[in-house]
Amino acid sequence: MNSFKHFFVLLFFIYSGSAFAETWYVSDMQYVPLRSGPGNDYRIIHKGLPSGTAMTIIEIDRDTGYSKIKTLKGTEGWIRSQYLVDEPTAKIQLDELKMKIERSSQSNAENQATIDELSRTVENLETEKSAIEASLAKTAAELTELKKISGSTVEINQKNKILLQKNHLLENELDVLKAENQRLEQSSDRKMFLQGGGMVLVALLLGVWLSGIKRRKSYSSGW
Repeated sequence: MNSFKHFFVLLFFIYSGSAFAETWYVSDMQYVPLRSGPGNDYRIIHKGLPSGTAMTIIEIDRDTGYSKIKTLKGTEGWIRSQYLVDEPTAKIQLDELKMKIERSSQSNAENQATIDELSRTVENLETEKSAIEASLAKTAAELTELKKISGSTVEINQKNKILLQKNHLLENELDVLKAENQRLEQSSDRKMFLQGGGMVLVALLLGVWLSGIKRRKSYSSGW
């Protein structure tokens, strides 16, 4: 089984013209020694590169099955080609997904704080609107009373117009804030839905990762 795997890995290296320019990674659940030459007899430079270590390929020795690599920290050496993969490992992808979920949670918290602030503003405006409506009712009552006493209503009418204009302005501002509050609540609900989906994806990736570990242990025990 491993001989076939080695064959296909080497075959891919032969026909991949861009292999040397791309970033490669140590495969999952490996601690691979880095040697000074292409073989087990050469001195070990690094006792074990952990899985997910990023590197570039400098040279491929198809006869020995080793590749000369350079890590992002500048360390050069030889490593068995079978332990290299051309995409981030499941652990790296899982960590990236966790970071996205954390950022999404933080964004949800910020949105919730904005929603709470808008809700308080709406409550304050509703209280102020109620006070203005009460003042209008009082003014209307005073106007009715004054009309009975005197025919002069110019000053009262002017006061009534000012209060009506202020009431209309507050009603418009209240409608705008209510619409913004509703939009933020809908946005928060969608992000919470995406966060839940992200957690499901994390669980799936974790399951795939654990399954891969079990399969490797099974192959190892077979030898």
